[in-house]
Amino acid sequence: MKNNLQIMLISLIGVAVLGATVLILHFTQPRPDDNPEPAEPVPASVKTVFADFLPEDVEKITLFNLLDKDGYTVSSDGNDGYTIPELNVRSKNVPYNQLSLLNLAADAASLSSVSTVEENTENSDLAKYGLGDSPRANIKVTFRDGTELAFSLGGTLPVGSGVYLMVEGDENVYELSGRVSEGFLRERHYWVERLAFPQYDSFTTPVIERVTVFRPNESETPLIIEALPQLPLEESRTFNTHRITEPISTDLHPERSSSAIYGIFGLTAAEVAWIRPEEIDMEFTGLGEPSCRVEVEFADSKYTLIIGDAVQGIDSSRLYGMSSEVPDVVFIFAAETLPWIDVQPKDIISSVICTPYIFSLERLLIETDTLTYDFEIIGDTDQQSFLINGEELAAARNSDFKDLYEFVIRASGDELFFEDGGEELILRISYVYRDKSRDNDVLEFYASSNLMNIVRINGNNLYKTKGAYSARLLANVEAFIAGEEIVTVW
Repeated sequence: MKNNLQIMLISLIGVAVLGATVLILHFTQPRPDDNPEPAEPVPASVKTVFADFLPEDVEKITLFNLLDKDGYTVSSDGNDGYTIPELNVRSKNVPYNQLSLLNLAADAASLSSVSTVEENTENSDLAKYGLGDSPRANIKVTFRDGTELAFSLGGTLPVGSGVYLMVEGDENVYELSGRVSEGFLRERHYWVERLAFPQYDSFTTPVIERVTVFRPNESETPLIIEALPQLPLEESRTFNTHRITEPISTDLHPERSSSAIYGIFGLTAAEVAWIRPEEIDMEFTGLGEPSCRVEVEFADSKYTLIIGDAVQGIDSSRLYGMSSEVPDVVFIFAAETLPWIDVQPKDIISSVICTPYIFSLERLLIETDTLTYDFEIIGDTDQQSFLINGEELAAARNSDFKDLYEFVIRASGDELFFEDGGEELILRISYVYRDKSRDNDVLEFYASSNLMNIVRINGNNLYKTKGAYSARLLANVEAFIAGEEIVTVW
């Protein structure tokens, strides 16, 4: 009991001391009506204007930077455009990106800072700003009235994208907008247009008649895609416009084949590597003996793209290339923009095997080892009649034949199959075209394991499909002959 009283006494003394301390702090704090000295105001950032001209007032801009240590000049061409004389020495037909050059001239003509970083740096170590003896860039702008503006660019500020700037004759260090600084840090080839081929205009560009892809290191046989005969407008939205004819002959998948057919139009490079390459440049880039050559033919025109080696370095997913439309320029393309370098028939063929427009046919043959059904197609959509094995079909049954034909062209592949195989013929379908310049298409169905059929198209094994389709087709032909209903499921 005595010990408990001692503990309580000590606790009460502690509380009393704490309360006294709080009172002392309270009475010694400044009162709300006290007037302490105001803090020194922080000076606001002040924009400094170094040039106040219009873009057309710029006569030339001379640039030396880390990407182009030899330096180059952007000069007015006297006709509201700009050239780079160092590139024009190699070719008189350099396709400059005039919009980008105009933006560079505009930035030079109205150069101004974002803020002042340090004043009076006469005794300061400018190396900490990336300036001094080794700046990232030295630029000199000459205006038409003879005024000159020289400045240097250093490193990037710790916060944001601004770049340190010093102007000749001024001891201050400034911040220049990161966006404005970008143009002055570019190498000379940046200003060359990177559009390798014009954009495709479906209203004015003719039908793409043929696409040929040569890959000599892979195969002696090129991959060839050709246009199908143009169809009536009401059919053109339903059927393919192109098919592959080499190394196999079959229909294409409209979406998966699109980039191989139209990808050359509007093709834009990631960079420009050279202007007017010499023989040593062609050897270095692999363009002397290209690994891939693409030809796109339409009307009386032909676009040609050659693709060379991968660019050496950390990023090998870029390749050298040249365009027939910009013959003096060696481009660097991102690999993903070049579908032709590795496209294979299996990547672009359609799983729907063959879908010719019915009135593009002269006849349709459906054969087995013991039977032949010869359907002759006469006339067009306005004047139409059908013969089967030489006998004319009653007009009332025209729609029945169309139902049968729709089932025929629904043949599809369940999986790709390029191996050898196929001994026992189940069924053969032959499409005989009216246009004799077009090769006929022949589909053959052979027995395979697991109730599947191997589908051979024009002599090449391409698919496997369920055997139920060929069985149902033969049953539907018999039903058609007997005047019975066509069954559309299998």
